Amino acid sequence: MTSRAAESSGEMFGRYEVLHPIGRGGMADVYLAELRGPAGFHKTVALKVLRDDTVNQHEMLAREARVASQLRHPNIVDIYELGMVEQKTFLAMEYVDGPTLSTLMKLDVSMPPSVILEVGLAIARALARAHDTSGRPPLFHCDVKPSNVLISYDGEVKLTDFGIAVVGGVDHQKPDVIVGTPPFMSPEQALGLLIDAKTDLFALGIILGLMLIRRYPMSAPVLQQLRHGPLQPCLLSESDSQACDATISGSAHLVGRCLQSTPSERFSSAEQLVKRLELLQEQVGYRPSLKDWLDKVYPRKSSQALSSARRLSDTVALQSKTDVTLLKTPLIGRGPLVAEISAMVKSGQRLVTLTGQRGVGKTALARQVGDALSDSGEISLLYVPLRGQAGTVSVLHAVAAELDVALPDEPELNTMIGTVGRYLNSKHTLLIFDGADDAGQGVIEVLQAWLPEAPQLQVLVTSRQALALPNQSNKTVPPLKQHDALELLRCALAIVEQDAEPPEALDDMAYWHVVSQVGGVPSSLLMAAGKLRRLGPSAWLDPTLD
Repeated sequence: MTSRAAESSGEMFGRYEVLHPIGRGGMADVYLAELRGPAGFHKTVALKVLRDDTVNQHEMLAREARVASQLRHPNIVDIYELGMVEQKTFLAMEYVDGPTLSTLMKLDVSMPPSVILEVGLAIARALARAHDTSGRPPLFHCDVKPSNVLISYDGEVKLTDFGIAVVGGVDHQKPDVIVGTPPFMSPEQALGLLIDAKTDLFALGIILGLMLIRRYPMSAPVLQQLRHGPLQPCLLSESDSQACDATISGSAHLVGRCLQSTPSERFSSAEQLVKRLELLQEQVGYRPSLKDWLDKVYPRKSSQALSSARRLSDTVALQSKTDVTLLKTPLIGRGPLVAEISAMVKSGQRLVTLTGQRGVGKTALARQVGDALSDSGEISLLYVPLRGQAGTVSVLHAVAAELDVALPDEPELNTMIGTVGRYLNSKHTLLIFDGADDAGQGVIEVLQAWLPEAPQLQVLVTSRQALALPNQSNKTVPPLKQHDALELLRCALAIVEQDAEPPEALDDMAYWHVVSQVGGVPSSLLMAAGKLRRLGPSAWLDPTLD
């Protein structure tokens, strides 16, 4: 199964029906799939499939399967099967329908104290289970970070990716071998020393600090600090400590204890940290819950809706000198805006217009809002693209085509408007007019007729400028913020031309350089991804390569 072949829904991979791609890691692609069995049995799973089945990568995936399969716990992703199909090694695991903690941390909203503690406790409990020595050796994750924490829309928190985990007392840890992700490494990891449970607690301390103060809770990653001399005993600065306590009183002590340079000065176990977090939770309270908070800031999208969104909403077709013809990218940095626009529609506003410069992502945003409302069963969705349509008759025919309504060849204009309007008012409908600039006065004319006569109709319009209509709610779609633009660029590079490698390695400075030049307009970032894929970062330094 190739990445491109598997993008088509319905392909069989052994016993599994592949639905669509859901992720891409350093060595494997991840797909949403269904296990089919007799008597109508089916189970939704995540399939992790190695791209290049080298001996080393095969062993890492096998290790992940062996290690994680020993850990049955509500806060750890379940492993179902390790196997091989068509010379491709795969791991079938529990599918968690929702974002990663990393995604939630990038939202332009702060986590409530109750949510911070609910997430922190779940991770700590997962680590307590992994470190437990009852009946088996302890397991040390060694790569605890926000992107390895999956959060379901139902409020479940799951730790995943035990690919580099160390089995205490069994694995021979080679001295001077560094494993893990640099920003979340403990001092002993960074120095290539022996690893134990305290290593995972250090990483959890960083995650807790990130949630509490919304910035990295140390002056720099340990690897970087070590270049400048010995480490301070506690790596949580005084100012960051005060910021932690300003969010949750008493939290600074917990974070500071996790971020001790010397392992023996940290909590004695994850279980001890669990008990301390539970005390804080009793002090803070349990509301809002993680699930309730997610419902507000990150609207739920079912598996079916996710598939639809990837195929329709989040697909941007580009024809340019970069040879990028199709990019499929998730909607990044728009969670709060989706929630705000959805709330405007839910409140009963009849006409909402999304305005902004070309390529800023108005279409994808409108489709995301429409899909979310439609999938919740609250409203029927009708999406009508208007680019290239000019005049009232063209607008009417475009709507009629989407409704599958036949119009006479030469009817009287008001008759056409009335006929289409009655269909629209037959049920509660959200009509999305996408790209209303070309249609101009035609959109205004039909909406002037429909809105007073069709009380069940609500309209969401995308246009570079607001329409000349009364009672219109306008929402400007801004370019992405810099950190979101950086994430979109990384995501686009991982997706475009998936069977090719970049011509040269891209470091963080190269990404930032591109984003600083291109800005936060998604379409420009997608084209930049194609250019980077073809020419490498030098394309942004040498104007002769344009």
